[in-house]
Amino acid sequence: MKQFETREETLIYEVLSSIETPEFDVAAAVAARRAAPKTNFHPLRRGLVLALAGAVLVLSVGAAAVAGIHGMWGAFYGPIPTNAVSTVGISQTAGGYTLTVEDAIVDSNAVMLLLSLRRVDGGILDPKSHLRTNSLDVKLLADGARVYGSGGFEGDGQYSKDGRVLYFCYEFQTNGQFTSSLLNKPLTLIAEGVGIKQYDSDGYQWLRGQTPVSLAPLAEEDIPVLPGLDLSHDTDGSVISAILQATEGQDFALSLPMADTFPLYTVEKLAFTDDGPVLVFQEGAARNGELLCTGVQLESLVDIRDGTRYSILLSRGAVLPDGTVCSLACLQDCPLTVEDLPYLELEVSYIVDQILSEEPFALTFSSDHSSTLTLPICETITLADTVLHPTEIRLSALGIRIYFEDGEHAMDLIYRDKIAPVLTFTDGSVLETQWHGGYGSSVNTCSIRFSAKDMNGNRIFFDTSSLQSVSFGDLVLTIPQNVT
Repeated sequence: MKQFETREETLIYEVLSSIETPEFDVAAAVAARRAAPKTNFHPLRRGLVLALAGAVLVLSVGAAAVAGIHGMWGAFYGPIPTNAVSTVGISQTAGGYTLTVEDAIVDSNAVMLLLSLRRVDGGILDPKSHLRTNSLDVKLLADGARVYGSGGFEGDGQYSKDGRVLYFCYEFQTNGQFTSSLLNKPLTLIAEGVGIKQYDSDGYQWLRGQTPVSLAPLAEEDIPVLPGLDLSHDTDGSVISAILQATEGQDFALSLPMADTFPLYTVEKLAFTDDGPVLVFQEGAARNGELLCTGVQLESLVDIRDGTRYSILLSRGAVLPDGTVCSLACLQDCPLTVEDLPYLELEVSYIVDQILSEEPFALTFSSDHSSTLTLPICETITLADTVLHPTEIRLSALGIRIYFEDGEHAMDLIYRDKIAPVLTFTDGSVLETQWHGGYGSSVNTCSIRFSAKDMNGNRIFFDTSSLQSVSFGDLVLTIPQNVT
């Protein structure tokens, strides 16, 4: 394991690096809810002024805010308000690489980091090197506690002119239920290593086996036919159990296309249901030099008699009696039978990384600098004849988040009616925002995030110090300009 410079860093990594922060896309879930006719808002109550008593206003107060190291923010986005950016400049060396947190944009619920990666020997970096691959991940921890949310990179890394530095832009968004602010808390960026995700020659996300595998040898095996079973509706595992029991006597291991490189992966069992063949194949991670395969994807069966391709649409995990971890892959509405086996070929893809370093980074920093504006809301809004109860709005260069007491019902109404905040600035300009996602349940509070984009879909980072008012539905929040 990597030896960190202090025991504190060691403990941070050992105790916290295994923490997962699951991603959750409420937008997709809300979109799938019941369809309903569009309703109208109640007339806008013009002139409503927000009383700022008790409001929290945090603006830029120091010289630490800069436009970004060497202007590299511009390689990822358009203009970013300088009062939103803090210089960090914290580095760590591990596995022959140095990772640096150059700059940070932090608000109550989000962090955006400008990162740089260098080789310790000063050599040229492979431009495809990355911190997040199929097997390597990046996490952000706050104050040593688990924070639910999601993180991602803005595109690929940006190469320096001399090829010796790769810059990355990483953003983490809490799900909004993290009610305390990320400001003034120790934030720990954990990166598990450096690698290169392997793509097929045509840009496909995984490596395709160059030669399909013939299923003809399996025609000589005892292949059970199990009518009435449907793996796609196996809610209790009974279908998986029935298939494994029926194939228990099978003893073969059909090698897959890249067997010379990754011999671990084989087809272990085969059965037929009303939907066609079910293939049981071995799972797990396999290593060959710098190449690490984290799994295989059975893509399709091809009938060599006429070239018909049948896509494998479903996979379920299972464990064989001897402890072998495997997956069951099946097709749906497939007419193939046992008699077709001599004419079938299996196409397979491999999920592979080239591992450049497996030594992790753990960089801890904090930021007390932000352009975040947090305002309580004491008024209600009416939407589709329903009174909703917003409690707070948080605005920063990274976006807008509004909290409600009405749970997912508020998310449902707001998403369906496409209501979103409209920002008015002191120079008279107006900026419309759009739904970005939400989090909540039917009984608890919910938070909804909005973002701003230009006509070309590019993200806009607005300056909160220039805000004059925010309109949301029939609510208008006026922000006095003498507040500092």
